Amino acid sequence: MHRINAHAEQKVVQAFISDYRRVTGKENILFKIAEAAVQEPRGLVRDVVYPAAGGVKVMIGLLEEYKAKGGSFRQARQKVFKASYTSHYRSGLLALIGALEFRSTNTAHAPVLQALELIKRYKAETTHNTQYYARGERVPLDGVVPPDLRELLYKTDKRGRPRILRSVYECGVFQTLREKLRCKEIWVTGAGRWRNPDDDLPKDFEASRAENYQALRKPLDPATFIGELREEMETELAALNETLPALDWLQIKERKNGGAIILTPLEAAPEPRNLRRLKAAVKARWGTVPTCATHAAGSSPWRPAARRPARSPTRRSRPGRRGCGVREPRRSPPIPPTSPPSTRTSSPNGIPAINAGNAAC
Repeated sequence: MHRINAHAEQKVVQAFISDYRRVTGKENILFKIAEAAVQEPRGLVRDVVYPAAGGVKVMIGLLEEYKAKGGSFRQARQKVFKASYTSHYRSGLLALIGALEFRSTNTAHAPVLQALELIKRYKAETTHNTQYYARGERVPLDGVVPPDLRELLYKTDKRGRPRILRSVYECGVFQTLREKLRCKEIWVTGAGRWRNPDDDLPKDFEASRAENYQALRKPLDPATFIGELREEMETELAALNETLPALDWLQIKERKNGGAIILTPLEAAPEPRNLRRLKAAVKARWGTVPTCATHAAGSSPWRPAARRPARSPTRRSRPGRRGCGVREPRRSPPIPPTSPPSTRTSSPNGIPAINAGNAAC
């Protein structure tokens, strides 16, 4: 459910950003519209309101900004969520819900459990083609369906009667179920991570409460526990408040959206002693290693870089040979020469000199 919701939110955010343009000076625009409307109460909107607001584009920008910040964004996200759920995930999630058994020790979450039983019963007795719940069916809504889905929950049937859509109701129930499972207000029978929260404690926790609290180093009285936490928090915050002004490497500047914490760059640390010793040992043993040592020593003969032969056209790209099923044998690339055509000269003492190509790096 989280993946479907995140995908829907990302899709809606991209759509809203493409149309969103922030309008500045809204109070001035509202004042100008009110002033123009009072002066000409019987005038037309296009002749009075639009010129006072600055044109039609400004009014459209105000509308888009309201949609992006108001309930329209949440409703659009729920629409995309409902479309993704109905098209791809509905059958799998319904089968998964039917195989699990949900429980809760808090009666406040009984409506969610009743909604799950309703969904299971309709899955067993009807098909996906049944869009609505039957008239007179007791469908839990309070604490089950999020407020953003309430406007999408009802649809008028052919007789003009408002009915509850099954797919939208299932979306709301599964979103609420996810939140309850995360805090273990509702748990799954036989599960590991989503098990009964009472199983997280030892079986003799109540009988050995004093020993268990002593092992945890926590007081039995909750008021004492809260008081200690509050005292510790106040002490640490006071120490932070006293220390901040004395830190020359930290600054807190004011800005519109809150304070900005600025850290100055750290100074370069001195070179480690072991690293200096390692460099000295390498230099004492091998000296300064040249960049082209192997070429300068003439240990390896110079070879020209072999060019990769051009690929012959494939069987499909050749005209008149498409689908013939005959493949030509692969041709081996030409072998490059082993040495360049250079002359070898002799030094006065009879030792052959290094080729010009070998000396070049």
